[in-house]
This record gives sequence, C-alpha cells and structure tokens, in this order.
Amino acid sequence: MEDEHEDEWPPPDARYRSALWRAEGQLERAEWGRAIDTLDDVLGLGDDELVRGMRHLAAAGYRMWDGDRERARKQLEHGRRRLGPYLPEREQVDVAALIEVVRRAVES
Repeated sequence: MEDEHEDEWPPPDARYRSALWRAEGQLERAEWGRAIDTLDDVLGLGDDELVRGMRHLAAAGYRMWDGDRERARKQLEHGRRRLGPYLPEREQVDVAALIEVVRRAVES
C-alpha cells in the first residue's frame, strides 16, 4: 500500500519540522492564534502529542489575551502535562523555554 503523503512536496516530515520551528517563533512573539493555526495544519504529519502540547501552550496564551485567566491556566497545565516527556528539547524546539514564555504570559 502506497503512503498517501509520498508524492507531496515539500515532504510531510519537512513540513512538520518547519511548522514546529515556525510555531516556536510565533509562541515567543505571543502570536497565539497564528501558532494555533500553524500547529493545526500539521496534525497527523509527525508526533501529534508534541503538536497538541504546543497547541495547548498557544491556547493558554490566547485565553490570557482574551481575558480568561482561569482557562489560560488550565491550558498551560494541559500543555505542561503533554510536553513533560519532551523536556527540555525535542525536534530542535526548546520546549522548556516555550513553557516558560507562556507561563510568564499567563502569570503576568
């Protein structure tokens, strides 16, 4: 059975890595909505648990920006839980630093 992504360009693994790096920068710049969109685009192309954990961080930042501190804290905790196995770094993404960036945003 042929891989459904075999003929895609750029290859799925390149799109996945690129999206992780792009989302990392977006999270660092507090571009919460953009990070959510970037991560949603690559679900199913790589490690979905890492993607979902990073998406929780983006959702936490977005909730804080939207004024919902309680939901922001919950999203941050979900992100920490999912990203625990990936600390301190995975796929050349500094996961520990991203958690700290979002923690500072939520607790400010």
